[in-house]
Amino acid sequence: MDIRKCQAFSGLNERQAKLTARVKRLIHKTGSREKAVNHVVKHCPTEDEAQELVRSLISQGVDLQSTYDATGGPIHLSTKRGFKKVTSALIENEVPIDWKNARGQYALEVAIDMRDDDIAELLLRAMNRDVVRSLFIPADLKSKPKINFYDVAASCTSLKKTCTAVLDSMIEETDRSDDFVINYAPLELTADGCVPHSEDYVWGSPTAYHKVCQSRDLRHHCVTRLLTYRKWTGYAGLSSSVNIFAYLVFLLLLSFAAMSAGIQRVSTFNATTGELGDPRVYDDTKAVVRAICEILLLLTAMYTLYDEVQEMRSLGLSAYCGIVYNYYQLFMVTLLLAIVPLRWLDIDLQWYFLSILYMLAFLRLLQLLSNTRFVGIYTRILTHILKSDVTRFVALFIIFWLTFTGSFFLVLVGSRRPESMETGTQLDISEETRSFQSILFTGLRIMVEADSVVDYTDNGYHWLAVTMMMMYLFAIFVVLLNILIAQLSDTYADVKSQAAFTLERNWVGVITTIDLSSRFRRRRYNCYRPMEIVTRPQDILGSFDPPASNEDRSEADLRQQKLFSQVDQQSQTLQALQ
Repeated sequence: MDIRKCQAFSGLNERQAKLTARVKRLIHKTGSREKAVNHVVKHCPTEDEAQELVRSLISQGVDLQSTYDATGGPIHLSTKRGFKKVTSALIENEVPIDWKNARGQYALEVAIDMRDDDIAELLLRAMNRDVVRSLFIPADLKSKPKINFYDVAASCTSLKKTCTAVLDSMIEETDRSDDFVINYAPLELTADGCVPHSEDYVWGSPTAYHKVCQSRDLRHHCVTRLLTYRKWTGYAGLSSSVNIFAYLVFLLLLSFAAMSAGIQRVSTFNATTGELGDPRVYDDTKAVVRAICEILLLLTAMYTLYDEVQEMRSLGLSAYCGIVYNYYQLFMVTLLLAIVPLRWLDIDLQWYFLSILYMLAFLRLLQLLSNTRFVGIYTRILTHILKSDVTRFVALFIIFWLTFTGSFFLVLVGSRRPESMETGTQLDISEETRSFQSILFTGLRIMVEADSVVDYTDNGYHWLAVTMMMMYLFAIFVVLLNILIAQLSDTYADVKSQAAFTLERNWVGVITTIDLSSRFRRRRYNCYRPMEIVTRPQDILGSFDPPASNEDRSEADLRQQKLFSQVDQQSQTLQALQ
């Protein structure tokens, strides 16, 4: 056993000796330890080999402060090659990460250009937050940031960790524990690196805020949420209130015009000729007022159509078509405009179109009110119920419904009528079960009305038909409806727990529409602040956990990296022993 241990340790010593000899050859070849580090990072074929050599050079006392060259030093080389372990080892041993290469780029910029999310986050976490803010925040209104956060946010799907690290650095702690300085400037940058107070700022241009909000996790970041709240209270909330008020006026005009026309049609009925009243006649004061309302409705429809075209131009056709609500809006406008020729030609189809328009118009009020704290949660619950719970319930109900309808019909076809009645099948006992279609409709009525509809016990139905009816009633009233009730309870609890995030998502949609349409410019200009001192942000957000400082995080990462290094050394020792 002692002989084996000696052989194993001699093998381990031999491996270390080879590594030491190789490091000495590299130093002799390049001329110094510092140049050897750059050579290793640049030319090693694998990351593990490069990490091993770099750590060996560091253990021999290499001065990483003197490794700078035209490439930017080893930190740039490891970043460009995507060597995360090597980059971590260099940061662990305090290599300068604020060097620039010959192109004037930081290693962080190289990582962002390479779309290497892990290394970019590693560099950001290792940097002092003041340095990070100096890179992403413009020094003044005439200058642009060294790194435009818009370019990072535009690739938020592939650089999510990087975006999170940048947003974490935008939070500054103050002397008071309840006060925090929140920097909004990076989120307000456009593709040209301008903020709203800049002379070159183009109103209606997308900003980093709009790109970040496309990601659910980044939209829930505390900095993004605080900016959303500021924008909503500054101008978007006022816009929403104005829209709701204007829409209520629209509903008032629509209700008066529709009901007045309907009343005129039925109140002037001619019993002699059998003709109904003509809503095209405007011969009294009430009819004139109706005409004015109808003109205003047509003007509203044309303005809405124009607004939709403008939104399509600002968002782009693909983005516009991706919003389901836009189809709803266009369908309402189409119905309203289609009523005009139908009314002029006196075609009865106009009343069906008007009925559908009236229903959709009032239902749209739920969508507008979803942006308010008062009923927003209930509209979200209703939407979730219709999309998820009711869909599953209907799928299960259709199975039971079709099963009952077919079986019940076949039993009645094969059963004779009672002797007290005329000869025939039991299909003729009741109007509700006279045919397959009537049984199908009766089964649907049973579910909707929550009643048996048919008196199946006293009409002489066959015992098997009675049994099937009872089984169907049990399945619908006892099983399915109770399952639906349980689902609705869970839905309410889930939606309520996410109510704040859901409301803010609706706010983001309104804010994005306003920003891209370049409306409320004066209010938006006055609302912009590059930074803001927020007292007790948890009162606004419900909860607020400020991220740990980069220094504290770096110490934790350093301890973790040292632990990983020890594990690697132990694994290498075990391999040598094997």
